[in-house]
Amino acid sequence: PANIRKAGTAYDLPIALAILASQNLVRQEALERVLAVGELGLDGSIRDVPGVLPIVWEARKQGYRLCIVPAGNEAEAALVEGVPVLAAGSLAQLLDLLDIWDSHLIRLGGLILSARLSYLDKLEPHAARFHQGISSGKEELELRYRPGGAGAGLIPESWQGREELEKALGEALRQSREEDLKSGSTGAGPHRDDLEVLINGAAARSFASQGQQRSAVLSMKLAECEMIAETMGSQPVVLLDDVMSELDRSRRGYLLGKMGGRQVFITGCDDGILAETGAGGVYQVSAGALTPVEKKGG
Repeated sequence: PANIRKAGTAYDLPIALAILASQNLVRQEALERVLAVGELGLDGSIRDVPGVLPIVWEARKQGYRLCIVPAGNEAEAALVEGVPVLAAGSLAQLLDLLDIWDSHLIRLGGLILSARLSYLDKLEPHAARFHQGISSGKEELELRYRPGGAGAGLIPESWQGREELEKALGEALRQSREEDLKSGSTGAGPHRDDLEVLINGAAARSFASQGQQRSAVLSMKLAECEMIAETMGSQPVVLLDDVMSELDRSRRGYLLGKMGGRQVFITGCDDGILAETGAGGVYQVSAGALTPVEKKGG
């Protein structure tokens, strides 16, 4: 494009990084889909260049995952949203790009971990209360955040503040780096974590029946509805796809009883079960047409 410089000192930095990568001084994988621009001084400093704004803008359009720019051009490059910008003052800063990627992962991963754990702290009491009701007091539901991969045992499973989470994630990444280099993937971070659901102290994934598993999911959905209503001040629209078939009558009755005051869409194949929806209407979908049907027994 005519708005991108095609000659001049702005290409010093990408040429230098390409040479370093060819000598295995910088991992080639770290430079994939990375755009770099900047003038190099004889002392290795990275000097400002003109035209950074349209270059970064085009990088975003082309789907680059990172733009490396001179420190003096950081404010200009940051005007473009949608692509991360790394400002560097010297070539030495870029010799270990893995450290740079880790620093981004630690900062953003800490933010994600903090948000997840904080949300789970608020969600669990609601979900436990709903599950007590849906199981007629026979089952106790617990939700646990389980850091996975190299983060297991290092990253806290409960919220302890973002700084503590970032520190723990940084240590997990440091310990897993050698293995990460061998495998070509990152062994610690939010992408490795999972949510564990316990019913009466046992993992629902391994020991719960299909009905119990479905009840746990519905308890969490009801808890989400509660939190959305508390936060937004209005009830959400609820979509339940074939959730009734795995539940006994008492569990179905509790679920439907908690749906009052909301707009709810429930799909299913059993007309008899759909008849339990009380005042709700029942419709049949066939060949793309929606037709009201009379409830059985109603």
